[in-house]
Amino acid sequence: MHFPNNGYIIINILIVSLYKKNQHVGITTRRFFRTRLIQNMNNITENFRLPRYKEIPDIGLYLEQTVSYINNILSIIDISITSSMLSNYVKKGYVTHPVRKKYYPDQISYIIFIVIVKQVLSMENISALFSLQKSTYPLSVAYDFFCSKLEKTLSEIYEGNSDFATSPVQFPFEKKIINSVITTTAQIIYLNDCFKNIISDSPIS
Repeated sequence: MHFPNNGYIIINILIVSLYKKNQHVGITTRRFFRTRLIQNMNNITENFRLPRYKEIPDIGLYLEQTVSYINNILSIIDISITSSMLSNYVKKGYVTHPVRKKYYPDQISYIIFIVIVKQVLSMENISALFSLQKSTYPLSVAYDFFCSKLEKTLSEIYEGNSDFATSPVQFPFEKKIINSVITTTAQIIYLNDCFKNIISDSPIS
């Protein structure tokens, strides 16, 4: 979703989280580690793409079809949703109720955003973002911005680390990890402060 200033920070935190998730830190053989990392980089940068708003099926998908559709999209970054999770989002009001048991582009775009961003944000803060989005940008614009920005940033992060994966020099991988942790932590602290103001100024209905 496109939100002034905070949107870029959320994307960056999310990207760092996804990148660290695909590092396979437990691999002990450096050569094998580099091979796997290169494979992950190539796979994600070449194949990861989120459907734009107009590309989401508008014929209506039943619960299991919606879950399968989203999981197929996100499998490459090891993120998934279950039927019970989706039903819970609807029950708690994060996503509107299906129409005659079917989910349409508005609902599916919100679900995709939730499933990805909940890796780094609480549902309370995600709900605050939805309120902010509804008062500033149409859903189709906000969602498409999120998709393109996430893909671009993820590609830059992985491709920017390709030298680390292919170089014969033993780079201080541990420093890359701790730097990512520090950056993520600092941005989360900042975001939490922002959300305090958003939630206090605009109560979530």
